[in-house]
Amino acid sequence: MLSGGRLHEIVDFGSLPVFANASTYPAILVLSPTPASALTVRRINNAEDLNTHGIHGAPAVTVRLSSLTAAPWNLGRLDIARILQRSKLAWKPLSAFGGAYIGCKTGMNQAFVLSSGEARKLRLEKAALLSYALRGGEVGRYARVEPDAVVIYPYREGPNGSPELIPETELKRDYPHVHAYLLSFKDQLRQRQDSRRFYAKGVEWYRHLRPGTFRYIRPPKLVFKAIAKSACGGFLAENTAFDGANCPAIIPENLEGHDIKFLLGLLNSRLASYHLRSVCPPKLAGYLKFSATCLSETPIRVLDLSKPGDRSHHERMVQLVEQMLELNQRLPAVRTPQEKTALERQIAATDTQIDRLVYDLYGLTEEEIGIVEGAK
Repeated sequence: MLSGGRLHEIVDFGSLPVFANASTYPAILVLSPTPASALTVRRINNAEDLNTHGIHGAPAVTVRLSSLTAAPWNLGRLDIARILQRSKLAWKPLSAFGGAYIGCKTGMNQAFVLSSGEARKLRLEKAALLSYALRGGEVGRYARVEPDAVVIYPYREGPNGSPELIPETELKRDYPHVHAYLLSFKDQLRQRQDSRRFYAKGVEWYRHLRPGTFRYIRPPKLVFKAIAKSACGGFLAENTAFDGANCPAIIPENLEGHDIKFLLGLLNSRLASYHLRSVCPPKLAGYLKFSATCLSETPIRVLDLSKPGDRSHHERMVQLVEQMLELNQRLPAVRTPQEKTALERQIAATDTQIDRLVYDLYGLTEEEIGIVEGAK
C-alpha cells in the first residue's frame, strides 16, 4: 500500500472523543488506486473541529512517501535526523550507545512483588530480593530513583549474565521464608499463561514470565516514566530490576567517551520530547507512551571529544545535569513556600540552559527553535 503510492491522505484525530463513551485513537486513511509520490496529513486538535468543515479546514502537510521507512513515521513535524544531516553533524540512534529494555516481567506481581516494609515483616531473605522500579510515578526528572518495591528474584547469575533458576531444593534450604511465601501462591503460579500457553506447570512453577538478565540488573541505568506528557528520565542504581512497561530503562553499553549525564541531558530536553511526541503512541489527555522501542531510535548527537569545542559542550552539559540533579534533590527538603519558589526558578533556569545547549548541538535555526518551543 505504501510502496505502491496508494495511501493519499491521513486525517489524525489523536485522542479526541470521536465516538461517544469510547476511548480510541482514530484516524481516516484515504486510499486510491492511482499511485502518488506523497501523502497529505491533517491533524485535528480541537473537539469543535470534529465535523466536515473542521476536517477540510485543518492545515495540510505534504509528506513524501520516499521519506517513510519501517521506523516510526514522523509526519509533518521537524525531522531531527534530517536537521543533523543538513548541518553535517555526527549522530547515532540511542541504540548505538545502549539498549532500551523492558526488563523483568514476573507474570504475577501479587506473588513476587512486595513493598520493602512488607518484605521485612515477612523476614524474606534479602539475597533473593532486588529493588524493583515498578511504578512510573516514582520516576522523577533529573532524580535518583529509589523504588519502594522489591521483587523476589529466584535466580542465580550464569554465563554472560544469564539468569539460572535456583532449584527448589536449594531455594527451600537457603531462602526458607521466600520459599514458604511463594509456596502459598503455588496453585495460582502454575496456572499462569503466556499467549494462552501454560508456562509454569512443572518444577519451574516459581519462575518469572521473563526474568530478563543480570546484564540489565547489575549496571546503573537511565530510567524513564512510560506514560507522561514529556520525556521524564532519571537515574536507577546498580543491582536494581525494573518493569519496562512502566519504567523502560536504558543500559549504557558503548558511550564512546560520553558521560551518561550527557545522554540524560539530551533525552530530558524539550527537543527530545518534541521528537518523541512525533513517534510515540499517543494516550488520552495529551499523554504519550514512551516505549523502549521509541526511545531506542532517538537521534543522539555524537561529539568528537578530541576537539576543544565539542569537549567544552560535553563538559557544559554534564555540569548542567549535575546541577539539575543537585537542585531536584534539595527540593523535597525545603521548608517554606519562598524557598520552594526560589529553588523552582533555579531549576527552570537551568532547564532552559540545557535546552539552548541542545538546540546549538543539533544545529537548529531560530525558526526551528520557535517551532519546538511553540509545540504543545
